[in-house]
Amino acid sequence: MTLVNKEYYSQIIVRLIKEGIYIHHYILLAERSTILSMLAKRGASNDSWPAQQMDRCLPSLEKDIMGIRIKTDNLSIEEIVELILKKSCECTDL
Repeated sequence: MTLVNKEYYSQIIVRLIKEGIYIHHYILLAERSTILSMLAKRGASNDSWPAQQMDRCLPSLEKDIMGIRIKTDNLSIEEIVELILKKSCECTDL
């Protein structure tokens, strides 16, 4: 799920944390060109709905929404999964 609205983030994530539910919140970031390339591979054009949302979502994900950020531009899906697993283990070892 992509959460870019601070209010929604608070309503969902902060409430879960307050309820004692441990959250691993990862933010997968990529350059605009990488995202457009991934969208094209899925058959979406540069003027598709997801592409049109980038200007709204990317700035919020880069600074407003709290979480563990992972730059994914040069990573395979397997590498991203391995990073998340590694970081999840680090978080639970605290």
